[in-house]
Amino acid sequence: LIKTALAVEHKVIPPHLHLDTLNPAIDADSLPYEIPAVPTPWPAHEGPARAGVNSFGFGGTNAHLIIEEAPARPTPGPAPAARPWTVLPLSTRHPEALARKAAQVRAELDEDVALADLGHTLAHRRQHLESRLAVVHSSRESLREALDAYAAGNPHPRVVENRRLEPEDRRLVWVYTGMGPQWWGMGQGLL
Repeated sequence: LIKTALAVEHKVIPPHLHLDTLNPAIDADSLPYEIPAVPTPWPAHEGPARAGVNSFGFGGTNAHLIIEEAPARPTPGPAPAARPWTVLPLSTRHPEALARKAAQVRAELDEDVALADLGHTLAHRRQHLESRLAVVHSSRESLREALDAYAAGNPHPRVVENRRLEPEDRRLVWVYTGMGPQWWGMGQGLL
């Protein structure tokens, strides 16, 4: 199975393992197929490449599997237009660590870092912890300016710092979608 999958992927038919000479009782010229003795390029074809794998079990079980190559990856389209403003979220467990985190991000800005990738990673691939900072920026320079102001302890109109609410300060919120008529008046006692 693995050998066949690799043959389909690389478009090369591998030689038959351990075949040095064909049995002289077999008339190879009259066969409707050939047994590959050397790596052979995959024949030209339309549509996806396909190959079959047979398995014959000791107890008489026969299995046949057809493998088809994966669809071609679409070519990437044009890069999306840059957004005029983007939010860069930062978060740490303790408020004191926010300044260090902001300084780390500021240091990375001197490198050739894609701001859209950095923002996406921080927003979607990192845990949102208790102490939070959001920086709204429109360019690498505006992000540097805002982070420098935060590091200096100066307020900046595009920097927002906040903390997640403590458990005792959190209040429950109920949403009743209008579904669930079997529980008529279910939230009435909470009001």
